Amino acid sequence: MSDRIVLNSRVRLARNLDQIPFPMWADRTSSSMVGEKVKAAVASRTALAAHRFYSMSEVDPIQRQMWVESHVVTPDFAFSEGEKYLVTSDDSDLSITVNEEDHLRIQVISDGLSLENSLGLATLVDDELETELDYAFSKKLGYLTACPSNVGTGMRASLMLHLPALVMTGKAQELMPILSQAGITVRGMFGEGAQAAGNIFQLSNSQTIGVTEEGILENLATVADQVIERERSARKGMVVNSKDRLADQSYRAFGILNSARIMSFEEALELTSMVRLGAETGILTDVDPNSLDRVWKAMRSAHLEKIAGRSIGPDKEEIVRAQVIRSILNTDVEEG
Repeated sequence: MSDRIVLNSRVRLARNLDQIPFPMWADRTSSSMVGEKVKAAVASRTALAAHRFYSMSEVDPIQRQMWVESHVVTPDFAFSEGEKYLVTSDDSDLSITVNEEDHLRIQVISDGLSLENSLGLATLVDDELETELDYAFSKKLGYLTACPSNVGTGMRASLMLHLPALVMTGKAQELMPILSQAGITVRGMFGEGAQAAGNIFQLSNSQTIGVTEEGILENLATVADQVIERERSARKGMVVNSKDRLADQSYRAFGILNSARIMSFEEALELTSMVRLGAETGILTDVDPNSLDRVWKAMRSAHLEKIAGRSIGPDKEEIVRAQVIRSILNTDVEEG
């Protein structure tokens, strides 16, 4: 099993419509008008033919939470009141939020290290929509956005990295000032203010003005390459210097995932990280990487309810999570 240090790549473009107040200052009439304009633009473009337009107030809470858990929308966008809309397809790789912080946020998430592919699709959709919509744009500043830190390209590019060896060897903290100096912001897997649960980190650009989209991607990819090499080096060092300890931790983690009857989300995330590390260093040879990917997706609350086909409730969630994980890992699951 080869390492999969980069879990996914994401590119997001912030856009606003000209002559209409930004969402935080807009009244319901203006926000509704933005929604109607975007809906008409989406319907007229063949590149978006497979995508549906949702009014968030009409979407059931479980689906909204699933979008949150899949990083399609933020919790505030999913559950706050107002004229909020989402354009997306069944796989949710491409999504457009309407009336979040900006009028539009075009987002593409791709597996692995694929920043250029993500930007290519986001740019295609952006160009398609711009033929129908008048964007707020300054020849001097670039695209105008609600937050000054997004002015210019309006682009945020990010990579989600799994860095267990750097964390376990205490070398992750050494990287933070280096990344900051390189214009890279580091967050946990759930975005701003989040801790790096499961040894998963988001690296994203901090500069959007005075740079090009290609320049942003080049800088992020260059920095990411350095982080990836450090993670690989740390993994090799662990195998050489503490293989027995690494094997013990990996097998213990796999054993708990395989047999536990109660499992919190945080514990499942940490154990899955340890099992993935063991598999990717060649210590756990019988682990199916696709199973680990399915576990990682299924362990979240709304995804569990979707799998179970019923409302679970917090008192049963940890039991169902353990059952689902055991089932995915092809173990015998007791009914209950």
